[in-house]
Amino acid sequence: MAIKPLTALYGRTRAAEFGPERLRIVRQRLIDGDISRGVCNEYTNLIRAVFKWGASRELIAVEVYTRLATLEPLKRGRCGARETLPVRPVPQRHVDAIEH
Repeated sequence: MAIKPLTALYGRTRAAEFGPERLRIVRQRLIDGDISRGVCNEYTNLIRAVFKWGASRELIAVEVYTRLATLEPLKRGRCGARETLPVRPVPQRHVDAIEH
């Protein structure tokens, strides 16, 4: 799922030409698709990991990955992305029911 907007927008773009501004555009596509802020950040990190892998195998210049690493993560309340409710612990009675 993380790679779909990348390939849709830049599937024919050379890796050397892909930088933080294009990654920002991919991330905006995720936001526009109603993906939550946390998932947008996870997907962005996965995309960076693909470039890191390519750099570690000497398939692309390490500078490509380094440039992508400069893009800051989305911050709560500052990006327009949907926020999710925090995950709360289950009630103790549910835990007790499993233990018995």
